Amino acid sequence: RTLSVCWPLPPQSAHLFAKPELYISHVLGHEGEGSLHAVLNQMGWVDQLSAGPSQPFSDSQLFAVNISLTPEGDSEREKVLALLFQYVDLVRSAGPQEATFREIAALQEIEFAHKEDSPLPDDFAASAAMALFKYPPEEA
Repeated sequence: RTLSVCWPLPPQSAHLFAKPELYISHVLGHEGEGSLHAVLNQMGWVDQLSAGPSQPFSDSQLFAVNISLTPEGDSEREKVLALLFQYVDLVRSAGPQEATFREIAALQEIEFAHKEDSPLPDDFAASAAMALFKYPPEEA
């Protein structure tokens, strides 16, 4: 009882510091009032909704929206898909919103402030090594 819809996006390396996939994930995966999740939940059609990059490639990435449906939602798959695409169109036509950027920045600051004091040495070494391939040398 799951719907998965994927879109191709430019590679993360094209926008390393802007992170547009973070913005899109936040907006499409939001569960607050007026969100796709809220509408589907009000109709009794959704158990869970997630959105975010699902597969990175060297020249692109896939962005996925995954919706776990209730039995009622499963019988209304076409309507669920129609609502998803209407919501994507609404987000696209509204364009980037300053308030959403501020909300994401605040959430990122909270996440950073509550990170563990020091990562395990093995984890740090692995993430530092991967950063050498992902970021320009002056930023790594």
